[in-house]
Amino acid sequence: MKTKILVLLSACFFTIGAGATERFISTTGTVRVELPADKVKVSASIYVVDPTLDDSNARLDALVDEFLGKAKSLGISGRDVVLNNRTSAKEWEWRNSLRLDKGFKSTIYLTLTLNDVRKFPELATWMGIREGFALRGTNYTSSKEGEERKKAITNALKAAREKAELLAKAGNATLGQLISATETNLEVESYLRNMGGNLALNSAVSDNSSGGIQSVEFSVRVTASFELK
Repeated sequence: MKTKILVLLSACFFTIGAGATERFISTTGTVRVELPADKVKVSASIYVVDPTLDDSNARLDALVDEFLGKAKSLGISGRDVVLNNRTSAKEWEWRNSLRLDKGFKSTIYLTLTLNDVRKFPELATWMGIREGFALRGTNYTSSKEGEERKKAITNALKAAREKAELLAKAGNATLGQLISATETNLEVESYLRNMGGNLALNSAVSDNSSGGIQSVEFSVRVTASFELK
């Protein structure tokens, strides 16, 4: 796990009422945390093209059963596989400016949750070498995110106070008690770190089974105001 602390600074003095002056300083601390992913939610589709609608649907049912069997062999519970929309439509092919009737295309969209991210490459390879299976997207997460987010909030406030103390000292003042603090959650992003150490936003399905190290990165920002004496 990597934690990076970025501190953004601002200082201000505010006048309250006539002749009454309250001096304070505001600083902003940002903590960025990178965690290894241990779960992945996969979006996929299964499809079949057949000359008749009945055969198209029957073959699709067979592929769905085959997929569920593979998922079970990987220890994926049935409750972690959700079958979503199912559609059937005419399928056409353009050839030499002519539209050719290919029959009927039946498709089902599904999502599944892998609680052991290490099993995903095998699943992705299994789907990739079979006709009728397509990966559509992934979302990597970490079961430790909640715990690490709490630590990040504390560290962000600590970083903001340390910088405020430096600024107060530079201005021949003494830092007093905390007046207010506001925490902002920044967007969580899922990354695939390739073997060369480069990071890429994990949206390209073609990269998901490359054997890279998946990670989840999030940032927490705390803006705090402290009394100046």
